Amino acid sequence: MIAALPMAVLVTGSGPTHEFMESVAAFRARADLSDAAKTRILYDNPRRLYRL
Repeated sequence: MIAALPMAVLVTGSGPTHEFMESVAAFRARADLSDAAKTRILYDNPRRLYRL
């Protein structure tokens, strides 16, 4: 999972909103990460970061 994090940062850190949404869709389609890992990266980590 740690190896995937730089890719997540790279993918989500570039371009306008439509590119961001396409990047999230591509990230969610990755077969090399479990659904639980994807949820932690895209949902749990941001919630913890922003204390939501």
